[in-house]
Amino acid sequence: MAFSNRFPNGAVAVARHLRELEEDWHGGFARDKAKDQAYLVSNPPPTEAIRLDGFKVAGHDVTYAGTQAVVFRVDAAGRLAAFAGAACKEITVDGRTTRFADRDLPLVIWSPVAEECRVKGGAVFQVRVNGAGTVRIPAAGLPANVRLIAEGTTAGSRGVEIPCRIEGESLIFEAKGPAVGRWLYVVPAAAAQPASQPAGAK
Repeated sequence: MAFSNRFPNGAVAVARHLRELEEDWHGGFARDKAKDQAYLVSNPPPTEAIRLDGFKVAGHDVTYAGTQAVVFRVDAAGRLAAFAGAACKEITVDGRTTRFADRDLPLVIWSPVAEECRVKGGAVFQVRVNGAGTVRIPAAGLPANVRLIAEGTTAGSRGVEIPCRIEGESLIFEAKGPAVGRWLYVVPAAAAQPASQPAGAK
């Protein structure tokens, strides 16, 4: 059973819906581990897997396999402009398949930095990946020459640079080391600041 929602910016979210799971906890003011475990044995939660095959939602046709929830937004040309998903490597929206990893990744998120959040010389795009492998993020509209900067120890600060390249309309990099589990900011190379300066993706 799926629950879906469309947001004002056009993003569409689909998540597992627990409508058919009876909530009959023992209650009280504190958790009782033994009683909780007994409840789960007799009321096992459904799978977290999401399997969409030609799923119709908010005017789109979606095919996707992952877990927990998925959020996507397409641009005026029908290209995938923003995405968030778990245990996945691709999504098909309106007949257009976007494969962004060579294997299922535990977490993949990307989106342009909103115009009102941009600063001079700062990030124009942001990405976050958990897991390892080659990642190909749709990047239509990005400059041909960019730098991919991992977030530093302070939110929005500049950490190490991650090797990347633009091929066609894709930003390509290897998810490993400092590229995993933290925000990565795409900064136009011509506007890139020295490594000691903030990334500006607030």
